[in-house]
Amino acid sequence: MILADEHHSGEANWISNSEQAEFCKKVDPGPDTQLCTATFIARHALGLDLELGDHRSLIPCEEVAEFCDMGALEKASSLCKMAYQSRNSKLGSGR
Repeated sequence: MILADEHHSGEANWISNSEQAEFCKKVDPGPDTQLCTATFIARHALGLDLELGDHRSLIPCEEVAEFCDMGALEKASSLCKMAYQSRNSKLGSGR
C-alpha cells in the first residue's frame, strides 16, 4: 500500500495516504470503510496513527484481493497475484 501510494503520488486522481487519513479521521464512521481500513494499515506500517483503524495481524486473501481491486495495492504485485489466485481457486471450487 505504501508502494502504491508512492508510485501514484502526483497523479491528478490519486489521493495520498496522508490526505486520506485526514479525511478518515473527520468522517464518521470513517475507519470502518474499506478505503479507510487500507489507509490505516499503510499508516501503521509507517508507525503512524497507531491508535486508529484495523489492528488485525492477519488479513484474509479475499480482503487483500479487494484492496487490489480498489487500487490500494498494485494489481501486478506478487501479493495481489497470490490473492487473486486464492480467490479464483475458491470460485472454481464452487465455494
